[in-house]
Amino acid sequence: MTLLEQAAQARTIIFEGRVREADQGEALDVLTLGDTNLPEAFADALGERRRQVSVRYWISPEPLTEDQRTDAEVRIAAGDGYAEFISRYSDATGYLWTDVELTVGGHDLDAEIRRHLGAWCRLELVMHGDAKP
Repeated sequence: MTLLEQAAQARTIIFEGRVREADQGEALDVLTLGDTNLPEAFADALGERRRQVSVRYWISPEPLTEDQRTDAEVRIAAGDGYAEFISRYSDATGYLWTDVELTVGGHDLDAEIRRHLGAWCRLELVMHGDAKP
């Protein structure tokens, strides 16, 4: 498959909103953009399987126009993408915890974006090809 054919098959999902930590159900301090649970949305998009993705994101005090985004420095991560968001209970203790993983090409996006709580973020997830087994 040529690069042009691969580009034509790429699927882009855009997430945008204020970077926040929010409680969702029994999961505490979940990374959200606006009302979107970012790790869970990534996991849904990727089907909880690794696949080749690229991510571009902009962080600013307020939303940027398309022209401003074009002129602004953008953070780019590319490589294998994987996301997981699972709340679990211990049968023995009844304790709840949440497993969260949000990585692209070895970059911990959860940690990178979480450093900007309160800022506006636009994140574009581009999925290339099929999920890896």
